[in-house]
Amino acid sequence: MPVATETSGTATPHPSKTASKTPAPTLTSTPIPTVESLLERMDGQLAGVNLVLRHPWYGKAEERFNALIETFNNENGYGIKVSPVGGYGLETMADLLSNETLDANLVIAQTYDILSANENNAFVDLSEFINDPELGILDLYDESFAFNELCPLENDDFRQAIAIAYQPAVLYYNTSWAKELGFDEIPLDLEIFTTQMMAGFEANTHDNDPNNNGTGGLFLSKSVQSAQAWYAGFDGAFSPGARHLQFDEKALLDSYEWLKTAYAQDAHWVGAETIPYDYFARRLALAVEGGLDDLAYITAAINSSSNKDEWTTMPYPSLDGHGVIAMESLGIGILESDAHKQLASWIFARYLLEQDQQAALVEVHGYWPVTGAPALIAPKYAKENPAWASAALPDAHYILAPEAENWAITRRIFQDAYLRVYGLEAQYFPNILDLLKQTLIDVQGSSDE
Repeated sequence: MPVATETSGTATPHPSKTASKTPAPTLTSTPIPTVESLLERMDGQLAGVNLVLRHPWYGKAEERFNALIETFNNENGYGIKVSPVGGYGLETMADLLSNETLDANLVIAQTYDILSANENNAFVDLSEFINDPELGILDLYDESFAFNELCPLENDDFRQAIAIAYQPAVLYYNTSWAKELGFDEIPLDLEIFTTQMMAGFEANTHDNDPNNNGTGGLFLSKSVQSAQAWYAGFDGAFSPGARHLQFDEKALLDSYEWLKTAYAQDAHWVGAETIPYDYFARRLALAVEGGLDDLAYITAAINSSSNKDEWTTMPYPSLDGHGVIAMESLGIGILESDAHKQLASWIFARYLLEQDQQAALVEVHGYWPVTGAPALIAPKYAKENPAWASAALPDAHYILAPEAENWAITRRIFQDAYLRVYGLEAQYFPNILDLLKQTLIDVQGSSDE
């Protein structure tokens, strides 16, 4: 992967501990001050710094992550040692951050859980680290891929965590069955998508098996991230800044109406089982909603079925026909301690964003890297798991959840509004919208506006 051109400083991937900065030449007699890097301030004072890292992984994932940490401990050149403490899982990490005081220097968890941590878990503002002339990270993102629009910005005023992996909402799509139904095109347009899902419904309704009537179209998960994806598909965007979640009301109502129509005509459906793997493998669903956590299970279901269909992942359909990917992130945060430990912690956090480590982390968590196109960052994993990166189309629109302090709560409220759509007629959708707005105000306080 080509490394993005530096735009905000003179950061180097592997800075020397004793590097010094030379002022740029000037045509005036007034000297231009140089930015003193974090390394210059603490030169020679990082040797022997020991750090504790809390992370969610266990089993094989933990073994792989520990191997990555061992490599860092042996090769980082500063004498920094990181001691991993894992085995929690993401939900337990959320509980720990909310209810306990963590004895650690670094934490890996859902980004929104780090930002929602209790006051005893005080996380460092990373903006100075992000923009440091020696140890900054802005040069690590590939400017040629759409993820670059989501990376930390030079003018970020305050940031308590940085993303190390993206968790996308995707659709699993049966290409073999679609071709038998007469479709060779991945349905990224909303109208074309409905046409294909209805074809799946019609095929199952008019075959010789009465037990599969009503199936064939999109199997709905009704998850938090699916709500974000459908909203984004109608040009919806989140506008952070106020004390409660801001959104585009027209996009929300348009998505409500479209989803209700599709559900009413059986282009979309839900089953007695909430897990979609068997439905997908048995051709009861032309497409199913999911995330990358579902990849191994769907692979196993297809491999054990009699159909042996070819399948892929795709973005959610959108008005513009390019598709949308709604994402949340796995992040890393640095807990407050002395300046040397905070700098040492940042050096490790930055290490995880370098390309080799981003590829190694994919083997740990199975999500998308954050610094560029997934198939370019982790080609080996992409080759072994063809559907893993197939939804990461260069022209798709990528939307990152507004992972501010309140997102751990408001994401569920936003989802709940979508769940109400399926049980009500369209005339009541404005009431859902009013209830959503009032609930957000009640939970998060009145708007700043």
